[in-house]
Amino acid sequence: MKSQNFSRVFREKIKFYLKSIRKKHGKTCYICLSGGLDSTIIAYFASKIFKNLIAVTARFKYSSEKNILSEDMLIANKISKELKISIINLFFNYEDIDKKINKILKASQDWRDYNVHCATLNYFIAEELSKKNIINPVLTGDMMNEFCVDYKAET
Repeated sequence: MKSQNFSRVFREKIKFYLKSIRKKHGKTCYICLSGGLDSTIIAYFASKIFKNLIAVTARFKYSSEKNILSEDMLIANKISKELKISIINLFFNYEDIDKKINKILKASQDWRDYNVHCATLNYFIAEELSKKNIINPVLTGDMMNEFCVDYKAET
Protein backbone atom coordinates (compact mmCIF):
# COMPACT_ATOMS: atom_id res chain seq x y z
CA MET A 1 0.00 0.00 0.00
CA LYS A 2 1.35 3.41 -0.90
CA SER A 3 2.11 5.69 2.03
CA GLN A 4 -0.50 8.25 0.93
CA ASN A 5 -3.16 5.55 0.84
CA PHE A 6 -2.01 4.15 4.18
CA SER A 7 -2.28 7.58 5.80
CA ARG A 8 -5.80 8.13 4.43
CA VAL A 9 -7.01 4.64 5.34
CA PHE A 10 -5.43 4.91 8.80
CA ARG A 11 -7.15 8.25 9.51
CA GLU A 12 -10.51 6.95 8.28
CA LYS A 13 -10.31 3.79 10.41
CA ILE A 14 -9.21 5.62 13.56
CA LYS A 15 -11.95 8.25 13.16
CA PHE A 16 -14.58 5.57 12.48
CA TYR A 17 -13.50 3.62 15.56
CA LEU A 18 -13.46 6.68 17.82
CA LYS A 19 -16.84 7.91 16.55
CA SER A 20 -18.36 4.50 17.21
CA ILE A 21 -17.07 4.66 20.81
CA ARG A 22 -18.52 8.17 21.23
CA LYS A 23 -21.87 7.06 19.80
CA LYS A 24 -22.08 4.16 22.25
CA HIS A 25 -20.53 5.75 25.37
CA GLY A 26 -20.95 9.52 25.10
CA LYS A 27 -18.69 12.55 24.87
CA THR A 28 -16.34 11.75 27.76
CA CYS A 29 -13.35 9.49 27.23
CA TYR A 30 -9.97 8.94 28.87
CA ILE A 31 -6.63 8.38 27.13
CA CYS A 32 -3.58 6.80 28.75
CA LEU A 33 -0.98 9.27 27.52
CA SER A 34 2.61 8.15 27.93
CA GLY A 35 4.10 10.97 25.91
CA GLY A 36 5.15 8.52 23.22
CA LEU A 37 4.15 8.58 19.58
CA ASP A 38 1.50 5.83 19.76
CA SER A 39 -0.65 7.33 22.53
CA THR A 40 -0.06 10.87 21.21
CA ILE A 41 -1.47 9.93 17.80
CA ILE A 42 -4.56 8.40 19.41
CA ALA A 43 -4.93 11.42 21.73
CA TYR A 44 -4.73 13.79 18.77
CA PHE A 45 -7.53 12.03 16.89
CA ALA A 46 -9.61 11.51 20.04
CA SER A 47 -9.34 15.22 20.87
CA LYS A 48 -11.15 15.93 17.60
CA ILE A 49 -13.95 13.44 18.37
CA PHE A 50 -14.61 13.67 22.13
CA LYS A 51 -15.84 16.88 23.74
CA ASN A 52 -14.39 15.83 27.11
CA LEU A 53 -11.16 13.92 26.56
CA ILE A 54 -9.10 13.46 29.72
CA ALA A 55 -5.49 12.29 29.61
CA VAL A 56 -4.04 10.06 32.30
CA THR A 57 -0.31 9.65 32.75
CA ALA A 58 1.48 7.67 35.43
CA ARG A 59 4.78 6.43 36.72
CA PHE A 60 6.12 3.93 39.17
CA LYS A 61 8.32 5.07 42.01
CA TYR A 62 9.67 3.61 45.22
CA SER A 63 7.54 4.36 48.25
CA SER A 64 10.36 6.43 49.74
CA GLU A 65 10.48 8.72 46.68
CA LYS A 66 8.44 11.87 46.28
CA ASN A 67 5.74 12.25 43.61
CA ILE A 68 7.87 13.97 40.99
CA LEU A 69 6.89 14.01 37.33
CA SER A 70 9.08 11.78 35.18
CA GLU A 71 10.39 12.93 31.80
CA ASP A 72 7.60 10.97 30.08
CA MET A 73 5.01 12.62 32.32
CA LEU A 74 6.41 16.06 31.57
CA ILE A 75 6.07 15.32 27.84
CA ALA A 76 2.52 13.96 28.35
CA ASN A 77 1.61 17.16 30.22
CA LYS A 78 2.97 19.30 27.37
CA ILE A 79 1.02 17.26 24.82
CA SER A 80 -2.21 17.56 26.80
CA LYS A 81 -1.71 21.31 27.03
CA GLU A 82 -1.12 21.52 23.27
CA LEU A 83 -4.25 19.43 22.61
CA LYS A 84 -6.21 21.51 25.17
CA ILE A 85 -7.25 18.49 27.24
CA SER A 86 -7.03 18.03 30.99
CA ILE A 87 -4.59 15.55 32.48
CA ILE A 88 -4.40 13.44 35.62
CA ASN A 89 -0.94 12.53 36.97
CA LEU A 90 -0.85 9.26 38.92
CA PHE A 91 1.94 7.73 41.00
CA PHE A 92 2.24 4.06 41.92
CA ASN A 93 4.77 2.20 44.07
CA TYR A 94 7.04 -0.46 42.60
CA GLU A 95 6.55 -2.47 45.77
CA ASP A 96 2.88 -3.03 44.88
CA ILE A 97 3.61 -4.82 41.59
CA ASP A 98 4.49 -8.13 43.29
CA LYS A 99 1.04 -8.27 44.88
CA LYS A 100 -0.70 -8.00 41.51
CA ILE A 101 1.65 -9.65 39.00
CA ASN A 102 -0.57 -12.73 38.45
CA LYS A 103 -3.58 -10.55 37.57
CA ILE A 104 -1.41 -8.34 35.37
CA LEU A 105 -0.06 -11.31 33.41
CA LYS A 106 -3.57 -12.67 32.89
CA ALA A 107 -4.71 -9.27 31.57
CA SER A 108 -1.68 -8.71 29.30
CA GLN A 109 -2.04 -9.20 25.54
CA ASP A 110 1.07 -11.38 25.59
CA TRP A 111 4.13 -11.89 27.74
CA ARG A 112 6.85 -10.13 25.78
CA ASP A 113 8.73 -7.94 28.23
CA TYR A 114 7.65 -4.60 26.79
CA ASN A 115 3.99 -5.61 26.65
CA VAL A 116 4.09 -6.78 30.27
CA HIS A 117 5.66 -3.41 31.16
CA CYS A 118 2.78 -1.57 29.42
CA ALA A 119 0.16 -3.93 30.85
CA THR A 120 1.50 -3.32 34.35
CA LEU A 121 1.08 0.42 34.16
CA ASN A 122 -2.27 0.13 32.37
CA TYR A 123 -3.49 -2.30 35.06
CA PHE A 124 -2.67 0.14 37.84
CA ILE A 125 -4.28 3.03 35.94
CA ALA A 126 -7.43 0.98 35.31
CA GLU A 127 -7.60 -0.02 38.95
CA GLU A 128 -7.25 3.62 40.07
CA LEU A 129 -9.92 4.86 37.65
CA SER A 130 -12.20 2.04 38.78
CA LYS A 131 -11.79 3.12 42.42
CA LYS A 132 -13.07 6.55 41.36
CA ASN A 133 -16.11 4.88 39.71
CA ILE A 134 -15.05 6.08 36.28
CA ILE A 135 -16.93 3.99 33.75
CA ASN A 136 -16.05 5.92 30.60
CA PRO A 137 -13.94 4.28 27.90
CA VAL A 138 -10.16 4.42 28.34
CA LEU A 139 -8.03 4.53 25.20
CA THR A 140 -4.37 3.57 24.93
CA GLY A 141 -1.78 3.59 22.18
CA ASP A 142 -1.40 -0.17 22.60
CA MET A 143 -1.78 -2.25 19.46
CA MET A 144 -0.48 0.59 17.28
CA ASN A 145 2.56 -1.53 16.43
CA GLU A 146 0.31 -4.39 15.41
CA PHE A 147 -1.84 -2.09 13.26
CA CYS A 148 1.12 -0.42 11.55
CA VAL A 149 3.15 -3.65 11.37
CA ASP A 150 6.37 -1.90 12.31
CA TYR A 151 8.08 -4.85 13.96
CA LYS A 152 8.61 -8.49 13.13
CA ALA A 153 6.74 -11.32 14.78
CA GLU A 154 8.19 -12.96 17.86
CA THR A 155 9.15 -16.63 17.56
